[in-house]
Amino acid sequence: MIVQAREEVDPDRRTELYRQIEEMFFGEEGEFPMAPIWVSSAFVAEHDWLTDATPALFGGQQYYHWVIDQDAKLEARAK
Repeated sequence: MIVQAREEVDPDRRTELYRQIEEMFFGEEGEFPMAPIWVSSAFVAEHDWLTDATPALFGGQQYYHWVIDQDAKLEARAK
C-alpha cells in the first residue's frame, strides 16, 4: 500500500492512501499505537520591574523589546 501511495499521481487519492496507511500503523487498532513519552516544559521568572513590551510569537524571546523600570529594580534589590 505504501508503494501504491508513493506511485499514485492523483494528489487526493495519494492523500487518502497515506491516511489509510497512517490509521493502519497508528490508529486505535494499529500495529504501533502512539503514546506521548516526552513532555516539554519551561520555567519563567518574572519581575515587577520588567515589562515584555512585545511578546515573541516564535523564535525565542525578543530581549531588545524589554522595558526595565530602573527605580523599581533598585527598590527591589534594596529589600
